[in-house]
Amino acid sequence: MSDSGMSSSSEIASEETESVLEALEDLKERYMDPMFSRPEGPEKKEFTEDELDQKNRLFDQVQSTLVPLIQEQVDCVLSSLELQGDLKEEQKEPNFD
Repeated sequence: MSDSGMSSSSEIASEETESVLEALEDLKERYMDPMFSRPEGPEKKEFTEDELDQKNRLFDQVQSTLVPLIQEQVDCVLSSLELQGDLKEEQKEPNFD
């Protein structure tokens, strides 16, 4: 692969990583603010079909894009802390005591 191909793929990964980090920072700010921790009104019990479709599309998007990116970032952090192997060993042998 040429250098330009590698740099463009690393740029894409960097942009995706930056996007995930921005989303996480927005969530942190949103839920750390006491104003957002209180419900604004009564909880909506029923949704229209369009609202459900929109929520399902958003869920699918999060599940297919953000979750794998977050998992990749967690793996990088665990690897840099040399904890990744430790977690895999724990997963193989669960302790139910």
